[in-house]
Amino acid sequence: MTKLSRRPSLRVSSTRRCCERMNGKRWRCSFLACPCRRGKNMMPDHDRLREVAGLFLKLGLIGFGGPLAHIALMERECVQKRRWVSADEFLDLMAFTNLIPGPNSTELAIHLGVVRAGRIGGIVSGVLFILPAFVMVTALAHFYTRFGNLPSVGAFLEGMKPVLLAVVTVVVVQLAKTALADWETRAFAGLALLMMALTRQELVVLIAVGVVAMAWRRWRGAVLGIATLPAAMSQVVPFSLPLMAGLFFKIGATLFGTGYLLITYLQADFVERTGWLTQRQLLDAVAAGQLTPGPVLTTAAFIGYLKAGLLGAFIATVAIFLPAFLLVLLLSPLWQRGKQWRPLRGALRGINAAVVVLLAWTLMQLGLSLLKSSFAITLFLFALVLHWRRGDATWLMLAGGIVSIFFRWVLR
Repeated sequence: MTKLSRRPSLRVSSTRRCCERMNGKRWRCSFLACPCRRGKNMMPDHDRLREVAGLFLKLGLIGFGGPLAHIALMERECVQKRRWVSADEFLDLMAFTNLIPGPNSTELAIHLGVVRAGRIGGIVSGVLFILPAFVMVTALAHFYTRFGNLPSVGAFLEGMKPVLLAVVTVVVVQLAKTALADWETRAFAGLALLMMALTRQELVVLIAVGVVAMAWRRWRGAVLGIATLPAAMSQVVPFSLPLMAGLFFKIGATLFGTGYLLITYLQADFVERTGWLTQRQLLDAVAAGQLTPGPVLTTAAFIGYLKAGLLGAFIATVAIFLPAFLLVLLLSPLWQRGKQWRPLRGALRGINAAVVVLLAWTLMQLGLSLLKSSFAITLFLFALVLHWRRGDATWLMLAGGIVSIFFRWVLR
């Protein structure tokens, strides 16, 4: 009789949860954290964690170019090079990150860490992906508080702002092509524009349009009444760390679509409603987040440092990213059962349309306040053309700052 080789016992249930006994250890995991998929031998825990840590620290250091660049890097490393997941599984993870609020590329990093090394791996991958940007943005904030009033630094920052507007303009146009592809999504966008004009409450707009889109997808033509909240009054609110943490947590828990929607939230919460930032400080903070690698939501560290030093930077960063960790780690096991629920996908269509409207609304406000000189308008138009032709946003912003210094000190 042929002697059969001993293999780890494997049991898979109908809900795709499985257990594996190997090397005297018992493993239990969800679909997204299964160490025995595709029949590969398991690496020891510490080796997997070390692998995850090294990869996402590297991606956090080289991840210039925004979320699309981050996703492309992760696809190359985790699908093509290391084969942690298949191409279809990677697309599945991307779909899940689009269905939940939070920064998509950071959530994808957490997902991939969970796939490779369980929930601890997800925490490690997310933290190390964020860490380089946090350090760089905090350093820029320190430099800004000490030297931001110098004429040369001021000229450099002023030159970056029209370029930043051009970058966001291209993002809005590209998103609109995808999100407003048919008459239904354009109707949702019209509803979002009307509600934004009436309420000036971006969170109310997102929720209401999402509910309407979900109802439309399910009942096709049902009439849904929406109650709106009164527009917020501009006022100066005394600063406090708990209130700042609460605002950033709210942003992280409700930020759908592109990370550039962060500008809309910051404009509403930190400039208009609390008066904690000037519009110049807001744009400088966003520019710092754009200049550094990693997720743009590390802009929160810049704002936190301006208001409360290093402790403020740390609290702001934790608050804005905490919802992403909680949502991924808690909801990922439910993804396989819920991903085909049609009303949920209908709500996402409406939310994406509303995101485009909110971005365009904020872009219009910023443009009216910034593009007041012929130099700023010219710089904006040049940057718009170059970025539309695939010019790198980071280099364009640096070039805009240098050109601004040149015009101020040489031609004047």
